[in-house]
Amino acid sequence: MEATSAANETTSQNAVSSPEHTAAAIALRLRLLGLPAPQGTGDAETDSLVGPILARQRELSRRLAHRPCAADHRVQRFLDSYLEDAPVRPSLPRSTFVLDQSGLARALALPADATSFRSEYVESFAVLNGVLHNPRNDRRTTAGVFHVATGGLPIPDDKIAVRKDVFARLLDAALRPPQDLLTLPWTATAPTPAHCFVSLLLRPVVVPAVPGFCGERSMEIRFIAPGGLVANLDFVEGIFGNGGDPYLPENDASLAPESWTGHTGCVILAPHLTRLTKKELGLPSWEDASERERRDGQCFKDEAELYNNGKAFKVCARDERGVIVTVIADNYFGYCKKEVKTQIGYSANLFGCVEEEHSGGAQAFPRYNLGQEYVDTHSPDWASVEHVLARNPGVFTPAGDGSAVCAADPSIVMVPAGARYSMRTQTVSWELAQGEGTRSVSIPLHVDTTYVTPSGYRVHAKHREGDATQWHLVGTSQRVTQAHKPATVSGGGKSEISKSLLDAFVFGEAYVADVDADLDAVAALLERDYSQRFADPARRGTDHRPVLSQERSLGSVIKLLTPSERYTQEYNAFLEAIPAHVKELLFWVKRYWQPSWGQDWRSHFSVSVINGRKGNALRLDGEVLKVNMLRVGFEDDGAWRLLTLRPDFSPAAKVQTEDDITASVVVPGAALADQTGDAAPADGAAGSAPAGAGTSAGAPGTGAPAGVPTGAPAGATPLSRKVVANCERLLFQRPDDAIVRGYDKQTEADMSRPGTFISNFQPLTPADARAMVDDAPGLSRFTEPMADLVRQAAALPDAVDPSRETYWVSSANPRLVNGVPSKNPRYLQLRPDVADPREAELADISSHLYHDLPLDRPLAHTVDVVAAGRRNNPPEEGVPALCAYNPLHYMELPELFMEFISSMTGKSPSTTGAGSEGALTKAPFNALPAVFDLNAALLSYALGGYDGWLSSAGYIGPKVKVAHDISLLVPEVFSRMTPQERDAATLIRDGFLERIEDFEYQGRTVQASRLGYRMNEAFASTYFGRIFLHPDVLFTEEMLRPELQDPQVFADSVDVIVTTHEVVARKYMADGSIEWAAPPVRALLEIMAEGRSREGWTLTSPEFRALFERENILSSSWYAQRLDAKVARDLAQADLAIADLTRFSTAQGNEEVIARLDIEGRLARARAWRDEVTSPAYREQLVGTLGLQPSLVELR
Repeated sequence: MEATSAANETTSQNAVSSPEHTAAAIALRLRLLGLPAPQGTGDAETDSLVGPILARQRELSRRLAHRPCAADHRVQRFLDSYLEDAPVRPSLPRSTFVLDQSGLARALALPADATSFRSEYVESFAVLNGVLHNPRNDRRTTAGVFHVATGGLPIPDDKIAVRKDVFARLLDAALRPPQDLLTLPWTATAPTPAHCFVSLLLRPVVVPAVPGFCGERSMEIRFIAPGGLVANLDFVEGIFGNGGDPYLPENDASLAPESWTGHTGCVILAPHLTRLTKKELGLPSWEDASERERRDGQCFKDEAELYNNGKAFKVCARDERGVIVTVIADNYFGYCKKEVKTQIGYSANLFGCVEEEHSGGAQAFPRYNLGQEYVDTHSPDWASVEHVLARNPGVFTPAGDGSAVCAADPSIVMVPAGARYSMRTQTVSWELAQGEGTRSVSIPLHVDTTYVTPSGYRVHAKHREGDATQWHLVGTSQRVTQAHKPATVSGGGKSEISKSLLDAFVFGEAYVADVDADLDAVAALLERDYSQRFADPARRGTDHRPVLSQERSLGSVIKLLTPSERYTQEYNAFLEAIPAHVKELLFWVKRYWQPSWGQDWRSHFSVSVINGRKGNALRLDGEVLKVNMLRVGFEDDGAWRLLTLRPDFSPAAKVQTEDDITASVVVPGAALADQTGDAAPADGAAGSAPAGAGTSAGAPGTGAPAGVPTGAPAGATPLSRKVVANCERLLFQRPDDAIVRGYDKQTEADMSRPGTFISNFQPLTPADARAMVDDAPGLSRFTEPMADLVRQAAALPDAVDPSRETYWVSSANPRLVNGVPSKNPRYLQLRPDVADPREAELADISSHLYHDLPLDRPLAHTVDVVAAGRRNNPPEEGVPALCAYNPLHYMELPELFMEFISSMTGKSPSTTGAGSEGALTKAPFNALPAVFDLNAALLSYALGGYDGWLSSAGYIGPKVKVAHDISLLVPEVFSRMTPQERDAATLIRDGFLERIEDFEYQGRTVQASRLGYRMNEAFASTYFGRIFLHPDVLFTEEMLRPELQDPQVFADSVDVIVTTHEVVARKYMADGSIEWAAPPVRALLEIMAEGRSREGWTLTSPEFRALFERENILSSSWYAQRLDAKVARDLAQADLAIADLTRFSTAQGNEEVIARLDIEGRLARARAWRDEVTSPAYREQLVGTLGLQPSLVELR
């Protein structure tokens, strides 16, 4: 979660502080480069003082023009070697406007004296809520975009191979852009504009920090763009931070080997390359071209043919030495971000033990609506305020009454176990030991305070959404579930996993048809004997608990009144005859019943009398009962399918951990033993959800060390665990639903803030705002932050000078492209865990208390659940059917990796097409053969014992549209299941998952078994029943079994999947990369392509499936080779680090820097690291990690 910390620290230290400071800083740098600055951007006195110094510095720079910064030197050295035999030898620009402070790029992207800038490539606007940049194209396809130069590492079959001499000419042309493209927008309105390149140093994280196992490491990337595209550098700086001045030794990665992966990247923007012809770049004619050149379009029939048909592309050169150089022939912002992703993935593969993943993720802490009163009866015996204070001196300040206040944040108060929380009296009270007895203590319950128990359970007060008059208590479990959503296709719900469910709530009122008759019906249900309901005769007569018994939770009652295969046919028929609103009324009675009511529950429920007739809105002690509902799909006519949520349900507290670009490391379980609270008692070390939260929904945790599954045999090797880190500081969001005013509350809040980077929205003026204000009903649909922005814009006067027009952006007004709203509106969102640090702080405190760990002790947050996302669609013209999945599937590793290898997707708003997105959805962003990533991913699943889940987005079957409704629910469901409950093998054994079998249809075999297992009615009733009041109607039979919607479309969907498996697998044979596949992956690819492996195994062969078993992998020779390769690689890097530091420490003139940066200390640590790597213990501690692809070491 702190993966961007180093970059953020550098960014904040180097940030410019004010517009005046920024203008002066820019003007000074322009003069240093010998370029003109607009008049009025400096002052005469300063110019006279620094003028001679700048002149001297320019002369020194001229004399040292052959000395690039360290990162550029590494790139140039690679290019000189790589292109040694090429007809041209391009050189990186020696003089660029270096963006050594964050904020410079933002200012440079607009004229110093105007509010807009327009060029052939981009239209930019200063807007009230930040800056708006609309590139020439609002969205891009990834098809045919990725070109790779020959030489060095092999080129995957799905990429376009480019001859080395052609790459050299492309790079040379990229570094000679037209003069207008070099124009700095900041100077565009000046009599003499400045023309130059701009450059930026990035240090994106590749290796997450895991205390006691590995430190954080980053690669270095130099971004170079013509001045007219400086907005693109503003964009990537916002996401990845500013690495500082690359000319300073403090920022030379080779002098800090402990935090560097040893890899260097370079990205050059050159949209003008789309104008070049194939002939002038040296491509052969059709007659002289090879078969692959013809297939890839790397030849011409007509001399006027443009390279790549004049469309956008990127081309990279890379080899095993660890340098990658990419030219992007476009200025679409998404390409810039994805290229950083590509280069992180390149570095991760060459470094070993880590992955770059296309994923989303969040920590989810289950929450519960506790009503008006709550008594803590679940804290374990060992948990006390005194115990926490003793383990955390100075963190909490004792209040003298048994409670303690967080010293850093007084709004966090720890109260003793067993406390009573009351909204009615607005107090928190408990019994405090005094002498031989106790005394009652009470403190005010403040609405802005969170109360924490010694074991980490949290309680706070909250009013209803949409009704500030109704307040209740909310309890937050300390048992966290970290959900990881990797390999998620476009539109598959990657971001939704971390979004709050609250924004999707729909509010209504509790309803009765006839209050007297309905209460009579409830009374009859309460008096009924349910002990004979079981189909199993042995269980009949064993459960006599009354409905209102304190031994029954609300979840137990919901199950009691939900039809099930476990019940008799007669009982199920009885349940189905109960009207839904009567069941719901019974649930309300159960939810709010208190022991003090005894049998007099009826007097507490009533309705109003309206015009002499009883109404239908249910009231509890005079107050209207509100219900929360959630949309789960759409009806055939487009109407929302609204489902009532349980009255004790509250959306999980989430801390986002991932959104798109993730760095992950797989850590041996033993390495985490001292970070995961194994000292905590094993018998309920964590408190749990309150009574009534539902069976198992908040069951006490075990306190077992991470990596050791509950119930594992004594002495079992701890499972490896995955630790993830978000590589991004700002998230490039696509708010599809924000066009509906008021629906996407998060986007409206984000985009109403100043300083937001926005793209593909319409620039609006104060006149547009006044028109919105005049439409009062329309304005009222916005949430308050966006409505305030509209009113703020409306109050501004019209501009007298058109060049100084005031602009602003509405979240509901995407950019118009050919008169049609763009389907790809974007903005950069501040990461939620950064925007709301308090929630992350509370989560950290809660987790430490849960594990009984001191708060200053490192706590590894490891992945618990892995659930990828798939985008489904019905068939339409040009798009085949892909809608065979039900809401949630489980796949064993062979089937899961067939899915990951093909990564099929339906239509997505951000791309122009459907089909395979390549292995792990990374094909458009992978500069290396995908088989390297597949090998690592397989190990991460197998070594970690992770189950493979898939959730659906878009459609379920051809008829039920669900959008992202299921994606939002996945973390809610899994966080309310214990680790034992969500174990796939247990779910299969207990009948919650059903295997999908092959079947015959119209004379052909439909291989539906490739879909693995899917959830059934029992799963929905039991586990979704912890969220919904009527889980039996949540998913229809046609949603759980999509083949019932349309057998033909279902069969066609499966056929599309099987065919895609074959087509994609054959590509690995065509490019030869199958030979680098680990044995399980290699055999799987052969089965996908041919139906059998070279050994004759099929998908169901026991010998084949045994290849995926953890113990067999750990004992295999191929896994041992990966560990040996990692040792060899680390030894080579240690030797290189020693050589670099020795060279610097012995060079004349470096004495001051050597002392300031403690180069001698760094050299000593590098030598100690080398000694460690050569020891036998080093290789032993790698067991359980991913190791390193051996072929990447062999190629060196």
